[in-house]
Amino acid sequence: MVESFEDQYPSVNVAYERAMASYQSMTERLESANQRIDSLLQLTITLTLAVPIAIGSLIEEPEFESPYALAAAVAFVLFLVTGFVARSLLGGLMLIDPAVLYNESLHLPEAEFKARSIYWAGEHFGHNSQTVWRKAWASYAMMAFFLAEIAMIIAWVALDANPADVPT
Repeated sequence: MVESFEDQYPSVNVAYERAMASYQSMTERLESANQRIDSLLQLTITLTLAVPIAIGSLIEEPEFESPYALAAAVAFVLFLVTGFVARSLLGGLMLIDPAVLYNESLHLPEAEFKARSIYWAGEHFGHNSQTVWRKAWASYAMMAFFLAEIAMIIAWVALDANPADVPT
């Protein structure tokens, strides 16, 4: 006697529910990674735009050609480029294409349809995990550039400020 697909794979319904739930989990993880990148961009841009004003109030004639100021500017540009790449070019969520479902799966019995969907959910999970991982590492790089920028600004103020230039 030939076993039916359902008899051969009795847990396909349970696995299908978990596979479909994995898309929601990955959506939340990707949104979290993108929020982290957006928050870092907002914070760093705001603080960086405030630096010239703050430096101007601390030092009468700040040297914007200072190697430390230029290094801070380079770190800021690297930060922005990393943020742009992370947000725009590192990829997004991979989902099941409804057109593919329509063209390739509607003729299947329910259990086989679910089994095929489980397979694709697994493939997409791997891709989505890699996308979240790349965005997380990009946010770590952004934080490193931001910290380097802060260090260069502190060095600029501490080392390049002439005590005669500091208002009393």
